[in-house]
Amino acid sequence: MTLLRVVTSPDRASAILDALLGIGIAGMTMTDLQGSSAQQRHRLSYRGTEYDVRFVPRVELQIVLRDDWVDAAVNEILEVARTDAVGENRLFVMPVEAAYWIRTGEVERSDAPDEHWYV
Repeated sequence: MTLLRVVTSPDRASAILDALLGIGIAGMTMTDLQGSSAQQRHRLSYRGTEYDVRFVPRVELQIVLRDDWVDAAVNEILEVARTDAVGENRLFVMPVEAAYWIRTGEVERSDAPDEHWYV
């Protein structure tokens, strides 16, 4: 099993979601967050006063997939999320050792057959 973490701007999230749905991947978690980087600092003016904005709105998508789905998902995300802006989007790919269903205590290990995992 593999965890994909996509950090992107809110306006790109729906395009990524649509692309993943298009290849059959529906289960994911989305979190609102704020991000900061040297490339994205800018100044805003509000009622005549200028402010240095260091944190900009971001969205994080977390998707756990069977290993055989990872390449297709990564390719879709890279194709849809790519922009010319520096520091705009990030994609992290991490192994998942096990997943637990909290209600039942059942565990799915990454080396077990993919009986329960669906995309």
